Amino acid sequence: SMNFSGFEGEFSGYLTIFDYLRSRVPGLEITQQAEEFGSYLVTYRYETPVYFIDEIQVDLESMIGFPLSEVALVKVYRPPFLGVMFGGSGGAIAIYSKKAETGYQ
Repeated sequence: SMNFSGFEGEFSGYLTIFDYLRSRVPGLEITQQAEEFGSYLVTYRYETPVYFIDEIQVDLESMIGFPLSEVALVKVYRPPFLGVMFGGSGGAIAIYSKKAETGYQ
């Protein structure tokens, strides 16, 4: 997996985690749908990745809406990701929140 830490403010200046990841992960294609603000098409080696926040599987919209100031760590798993029952052929992108990492609420 590729890991990106957010504790030093690396994500500041980006609207979403996908804006940050664009062009940082080989094979990960992120295009923003121009006609709809905040809408992204994400593929990893031509397949759709699965998404997790604090190890709970979520949808694309949850990833887009997650505040970057709360992101402690992002892990990008290359395809195939074997941690889900159905799917995973497009790898996985996992966000770990600062609350989960530090234990503070």
